Amino acid sequence: MTQTIETPITGTATTAGARAHAREQHGKTAETMRHVPAASAPARLLAGMPDGASPTWAESLAFGRYTTMSLARGTRIRLTDTAGDACVHTLLYRAGAGHERLNVADTVKVPWQAYPATGHPLLSDAGRLMATIVADTSSRHDALAGATTLAGNTAKYGAGTVHSASPAARELLTLGALKNGLGTRDVAPSLSFFKGITVDPAGSITFTGSAGPGAAVELLLQMGRGTGPGEHRPPAGPAR
Repeated sequence: MTQTIETPITGTATTAGARAHAREQHGKTAETMRHVPAASAPARLLAGMPDGASPTWAESLAFGRYTTMSLARGTRIRLTDTAGDACVHTLLYRAGAGHERLNVADTVKVPWQAYPATGHPLLSDAGRLMATIVADTSSRHDALAGATTLAGNTAKYGAGTVHSASPAARELLTLGALKNGLGTRDVAPSLSFFKGITVDPAGSITFTGSAGPGAAVELLLQMGRGTGPGEHRPPAGPAR
C-alpha cells in the first residue's frame, strides 16, 4: 500500500496558494485602501455623516500616499483627520478641461482671507467657483506655504523621492496628475488641510499644528472636477 501525505499549500508560489492567500485577506483593512462598497468603511471614516446619507466613495490614506478621483458637481467631500496627524494637500481640476484648476492665490485674494474656514470659496484660475468649504471642525489649514519639494525634503530628511521614507508632496501630486493626462507643469500650488500656519505683521510664518484626532473638513463641489489629495508633511512644520 502506498500512503500519500498532502502538504498544506503555503505562500503564493502556486495558483492554489495565491488563491488561498487572497481569500484570507477578506475583511482585512490597510492604512491606504479604498473601501468597496463605501458603506463598509470603518466607523471612524463614516463618523459625522448626516442621518440617512449613503457614501459613494470611502478611502483611507496613510502618510506619503495619494489618490485621484473624478467627481460630479454637487458632490460633498468629507476629509477626516482620524489620528490628528494628517496633512492633506489638495488640487482641483475641471473635469474634461484640465487647463482650469484651483488657483490658491485667488482663493486667498478674492475673499481677502488667508485662513480658509467654513464658507471659504475655492476659486479656479478663470475666477470661477470650484468648491466651497461648507463645514470645518479643524480651522488649521495652509494656503500660503505650499507643498514640500524633492530638494527641500532631501535637505531636511535625507530623501524626497516617491518611494523613500519622506516622499515630497509635489512628487506625489505629480504622479496623480500624470495618471490623469496632465504633466508636471499642471501641478499648481496646493491647498493644505489639517496643518495650520499663521503669519505675523513682519511676515514670519508660525506653524500652529493640528486640531487633533477627528477633525473634519467638508467641501461642496460647484463644478465637475478631478481632485488630487495627498497625505504629506507640512513644509512649515517639524519633522515627524
